Formats: sequence, C-alpha cells, structure tokens
Amino acid sequence: MSEKFVYMDNAATSFPKPKVVVDKMVHMLTKAGANPGRGAFPMALEAARTVHEARENLTGFFGGSEPSRLIFTNNCTEGLNIALKGCLKKGDHVLYSPLEHNAMWRPLMSMHKAGFIEAEMVPVDEKGNIDISKIEIMLKPNTKMLACVHASNVTGTILPIREIGKIAHRHGLLFLVDAAQSAGFLPINIQDMQIDLLAFPGHKGLYGPLGSGGLYVGERVNEIKPLKQGGTGSKSHDWQQPNLFPDLLESGSLNVPGIAGMSAGVSWLKEQGLANISAHLQKLTQRFLQGISQIKGVVFYGPPVGELRTPVVAVNIAGFSSGEFAFLVDQQYHIGVRGGFHCAPLAHRLMGTAETGAVRFSFGSANTEDEIDYAIQAIKEIAMGVEE
Repeated sequence: MSEKFVYMDNAATSFPKPKVVVDKMVHMLTKAGANPGRGAFPMALEAARTVHEARENLTGFFGGSEPSRLIFTNNCTEGLNIALKGCLKKGDHVLYSPLEHNAMWRPLMSMHKAGFIEAEMVPVDEKGNIDISKIEIMLKPNTKMLACVHASNVTGTILPIREIGKIAHRHGLLFLVDAAQSAGFLPINIQDMQIDLLAFPGHKGLYGPLGSGGLYVGERVNEIKPLKQGGTGSKSHDWQQPNLFPDLLESGSLNVPGIAGMSAGVSWLKEQGLANISAHLQKLTQRFLQGISQIKGVVFYGPPVGELRTPVVAVNIAGFSSGEFAFLVDQQYHIGVRGGFHCAPLAHRLMGTAETGAVRFSFGSANTEDEIDYAIQAIKEIAMGVEE
C-alpha cells in the first residue's frame, strides 16, 4: 500500500493539465479578462483574438475547412444536443450504435419517445462489434442521420468511423460523431472521414479545463437551429438570432479562459506529437491488459490483448460488486478510478454488466509504467483476498 495518489480516471477528465494550459488560463483571467465582441478596447480585442485563434487551432487540428463553423460549447454533451435537436425534423429516422453514451442516447430517446423522430440501433456482430453491413439494410426513405460514438467510454472499442462516413455520404445522410473519448488520442480528419457534425470535449484528451468543448458543423449541413437564442455581440438591433456562423449557435458570453485553455492543450498536443501520445497510452494500456489477464477471477471487457483500443479498461473481480472493488482500489491503494455504469447503459448491456457495472481504469499522458504495475498489483492483491 502507498500514500501516493495515482490518478486513473482520465476518461472522465484528464489530470493533471499541462502547465501551458494553466498558464494560459491564468493570463486570460488576470490580464485579458474582458468579454470578446463586447468592446473595442485592448483587453476586449485580445480576448476576441484569443477566441478567433482558438477556432483556427481546433479547426486545423480536426481537419476542418472553415473556422467560423467551429462552435464553442460547455461540453461534448451540449454539442451533441445542438446537432441532434438542431438538424433533425419531425418524422426523421436516425440510426445509432449500441455503444452510445447517454449524451447521445438520452436526447435521441427523448425525441423518439415523444414521437418526434424514429431512432433505431444498429445491431452488433458475433464479436460484439457494430455490424456495419446492416446499416444500408436498415436505411429508410426518411433516414436523415447516422449518429455514433467514435470510441466507447467503457470498453475502449473504436468504431469504424471512416467506413460509416462513406455509407452516410453515399446515401446523402448526415454523419454525427461523438469524439468524447477519441479526440486527442486518435487522429480525426473531418473531411477525410466525411464527418458532418463532430462534437468533442475540451477537458479530456485535449487537456483543457472542465466546462469546455465544441461542435464542428460541416458545409453539408445546410440548416441547423440553435439550441438557445440571446446576445451574440452582433446584429444587436434585430430580434432574430443572427443567421451566420458562429453567432447562430453561440449565445451569451463565452467561457474565454476555458477556450484559451483548451486551445493551449491542443497546441501542447501538437508539440508533443499526437502519434507519440497515442503510442505511450497504447503501451500503458497493453501493459495493464497483459498484467490483469493473468490474475484469477479478474475479467476485463472490450478488445483483447494486442488489439488497438483507447486507454480505457473496464474490469470486474468475481465476488465483488463494482462499487466494493472501486472503494478498495481507492481506500487501500489510493488509485482514483470510477466504479458503476459510466453513463453508458447500452455498453453495459452489450458486456453483460447491466446489473453489476464495472470498474473503469483510464490512463492519461502523465501516467507511467510504474503506476500501471502498481495498479496491476493492487488488483492482484484484492483478487487474492477473495480466495482467502
């Protein structure tokens, strides 16, 4: 046992943040704390310039073509709600994956149960992966959108986004992607992957602060309604919401320190090299999987050892509830993990853990091999305690 705290809950939010992120946010709060677009004095202009540069930075990072179509949100959930409620109309049909987070599933089900849209889940194949061969069979005359998570926040499974994007565009459908677990770990190119709507958080793999995120609205999205209306700093004399990007979808004061921090996190990722970060995280994940796969009574979910996955591993130990397991990991070994259902009931149904939940270990760039070995040893000792 150790008094040292080891953070392994990066799928919820990354920690610690790079120093450049903290420094940038402190600068905005102490030196440039004015409201962008609401003044022409130097501080307000610096704030506006910071927001504009962040749009360009994030647009380039995701392979977008038009920075004005990069909308800042409070989180990935808000981005998904804007995309779904802003693009879908009464009678539309939507296909979604069996691995969706509640951020996608709940708004879809809310609209479905209200009779506003028809939402249907694509089945899985014999390996438990989304069966993309069924997508075209399930299309209807009123199908408007394919919507799916890029990677599961529970199993670490990576969905074949490029192939799904091709299907969507071949049939003239909108393609919405939830990049909550992939942004900052997997390369994403909006144009190459034919993504029309990309929702992402700033506080996970992009290493920005909580309360930051965005939605990129592709050029094929001809019409999208705002989730809210209000002040934009533009066309203030008109009662109507401005019909131009980004003002159409951005009402109220922006979280400028958060946006600046998120952009700084992306710049840090570029400097480190996304491929280098991904390789490090994949190495840690495989080391963890190999270690726990040798422990009696331990089961993990998702892709097997050696197969590419995000740095997220859901684990259970026979004889323990996920809550008890997570409590012991925290109290006895001072490792921060998450037990329970992870806001993803569809994934738990797929895994067969809808009643038990699972303990999620998720790794970040600051984690080390020694910490991985320590977590493996903790799981081994807890599992041995069951036998005793």
